[in-house]
Amino acid sequence: MTGYSGNRFGPQDAMTREQVMVMLIRAYEMAGHTAPAASSTASSLDSYTDASTLSDWAKDSAAQAVKLGLIQGKSATTLEPKAPVRVE
Repeated sequence: MTGYSGNRFGPQDAMTREQVMVMLIRAYEMAGHTAPAASSTASSLDSYTDASTLSDWAKDSAAQAVKLGLIQGKSATTLEPKAPVRVE
């Protein structure tokens, strides 16, 4: 985990779905697995009408996480990458 730019980590901030997708792929790779190449995963986001709202730094990881089945959309057509993640 790297936190935000400007030496800010934000431990009390709510995590977004796109942040979780990045963390999932990093953990997946740290566990010794190879995530699919980003160039082969772009189409995995095609069914989500809000995929264009993903931050640039999260696009590849989001596509990889969806392709691997590590995360699903909030609906069949929305990914909601900026939505906060709630632990219940």
